[in-house]
Amino acid sequence: MLGDAFCGFNPIYGQGMSVAAMSAVALANHVQRSKGDLDGVAGSTLSEIGRITDAIWLLATSADLEWPGTVGGTIGNRPADRFGHWYIGQMLEGMEFDKKIRLEFLAVNQLVKPGKALFAPGLFLRVLKQALLKKLRRKQ
Repeated sequence: MLGDAFCGFNPIYGQGMSVAAMSAVALANHVQRSKGDLDGVAGSTLSEIGRITDAIWLLATSADLEWPGTVGGTIGNRPADRFGHWYIGQMLEGMEFDKKIRLEFLAVNQLVKPGKALFAPGLFLRVLKQALLKKLRRKQ
């Protein structure tokens, strides 16, 4: 199961084909490493494809769920869901003032870097700094 059969992205973001290609590479690698013994290849490949799509899916669905009337899901109410939504929102706002945030976000959004790069300690601190500066700007 690859591409839209596994995870269908909103085509406006231009990520679906890239994720499908990354998934195909993962499958090829698992088949090659199996040396002909295909037992377990499907499970391990699907797990890797899940890891590939996780952060990309968070970005895509966070943006989509901002639109009233979006069908197919809701923003989760678990603490991790609320934090992820808040953090991505702060990152998007911080991009206006911090070039490093902007470049890192675009690298992940364009699938040049993995989604976990959005939570790298240095970037995380920059996002928090911009969130605090935003509060200070509002008070002025």
